[in-house]
This record gives sequence, C-alpha cells and structure tokens, in this order.
Amino acid sequence: MLIPVLVIAGQTAVGKTDLSIELAEKYQAEIISADSRQVYKYLDIGTAKPSKAILKRLNHHFINHISPDIKYTAGDFAQEARQKINELRSIQKNVIVAGGSGLYIKALLEGIINDVKVDQEIQNSLYRRLKDEGVYELYNDLKRIDPDLAKRISSNDKQRILRGLEVYYSAGIRLSEMQKADEEPAAFPYIKIGLNMKREALYSRINARADMMMNDGLVEEVKTLINLGYENTNALNTVGYKEIIRFLKNEIDYDSCITLIKQNTRRYAKRQMTWFRKDTSINWFNLPDTDIIEKISSLIREKNKQ
Repeated sequence: MLIPVLVIAGQTAVGKTDLSIELAEKYQAEIISADSRQVYKYLDIGTAKPSKAILKRLNHHFINHISPDIKYTAGDFAQEARQKINELRSIQKNVIVAGGSGLYIKALLEGIINDVKVDQEIQNSLYRRLKDEGVYELYNDLKRIDPDLAKRISSNDKQRILRGLEVYYSAGIRLSEMQKADEEPAAFPYIKIGLNMKREALYSRINARADMMMNDGLVEEVKTLINLGYENTNALNTVGYKEIIRFLKNEIDYDSCITLIKQNTRRYAKRQMTWFRKDTSINWFNLPDTDIIEKISSLIREKNKQ
C-alpha cells in the first residue's frame, strides 16, 4: 500500500532517526534525509549519521551526497529530493523524510520561498566588506556562489550584489533560483510529524550525545577533514566542528571545547523549535510515546480517506 510521504521533523537528538527507521521497516519505505550537514561526505560522527549497518539495511538518500567543498542550498535539495520522491513513488515505494533542517523541509514541501528574512549581522558584515574590500571583491564572491545572477548584473551594481549575497548567506538559497522558481507546493501527499520532549530530557540527550561523539573520535574526524583541505568550507562552519577547530588551534582547552559544543547544540535546538512551532500543520507528539506508531498509522488512514 502506498502511503503519504511521512515527514518527521524536530530538534536535534530528539529521536527522528530512530522513528524514521521504525517506520521505514513497518512500511518498507526508503528514507530521505533532510539534514543540511549529513548531506556531506566525511562528516560522520559530528552529524550523528545513521550507522553503516543501518545505511546498508535501509536505503537512505542525501546522506554522503556531496563533498564538503560544494555549495548545496535548500533549493538544490528541494529540486533533487522532489525528483527522487516522485521516482520512488512511481515504482510504488513508500518514502519517509526525516531531518531537522527546517528550511530544507519548507523548500521541499512548499517550494522556494521568496520572503527571505535577512540576518542583520550578515548584512552588517557585508557592508563592512564593501567598505574595506570594494564592490569588485563582493562581485567575485557572488560569481562563485550565484553565477547565474552575476551574469545578469553589472560588477558595479552594489545594491543587487549585496542583495544576492545577503540572501544566500542568510538562507542558503541563490537569489537566481528564487527569481525563476514558482512557489509550487509538492505534488505528492504528505503528513508532517513533529517530535518533542521535555526540555530537561532533551538537554540530557544532547549532552550525552556530545560526550559520545568525543569518545567516538570527533577530534580525529575533524583533523582528517582539515588534512583533506576542508577547514574553511561552509560545511564545517557548524556546531561540533567549529569548536573542535578552535581546540586544535589552541584557542580553547579540551573541557571548554566540550562545554561549548553542548551549549551551542542546545541553542541550535531552541532555534529549531522556534522555526517548527510556527508551522500549524505539524502533528506533534511528545516523547516518550509508546503508542506513536499506531497514532501515525491512524493519521495515514485518515489521509488516505481524503
């Protein structure tokens, strides 16, 4: 039986992966990862990717998808993931989407959204760069991240250059993609499922996961990535990796590094929930919930009647 696409969202460490695996086994489904860091090769421990055994047992897509030096936006993901989902459903394969990257999920289900909220700090930084480096250096930056837009504007068009850069650095979406994309919703039926748990329990899981990552060799993973030349990529500008890089540069000690990873992960989880709470179409489940599979099955039955 072909079921609606199940989209599992929620904060980091809340249990999205475990639920997606359980549902995938129940419905013989394949899993689409909506995680903006698991998409990169070599970032394994710090992104909490499923184990190699699980990846071998269940088909996952958009994990280890690209190398860390490649720019990959929410628009890229939306386009490729829609194509993959349609392809799987055309051969009667069920699909589960799981991840905590709210922009990825929004772009996948709703299309590229044009009303990007620009980060004020990013905007201020770009204006400082304009003053210190000049417009041509910013134009070169735009040519690298959004060549289609750069081709259409003058190298002296400060306003449009700044707009292209601030949109990309704020939202991970190329302005050229936004300008040509219709905000078409996904053609496939879906059910959005949100996972939540008490803050104390979630923070305990976050702290335990950080300790486990360190014990599993996160420092060595980062050393390897640096040796491969990926230190200054956007992929490593994320919680877990940037703190380790500071530790390896002797900017902070080991204990401070672990403390910062836990603290910054908790802050990230808070931002995730702020994003997801705005979506009134999510069916929320408070964990632990021993009946969650049956409740989701009930949602599927109701959706199939529509």
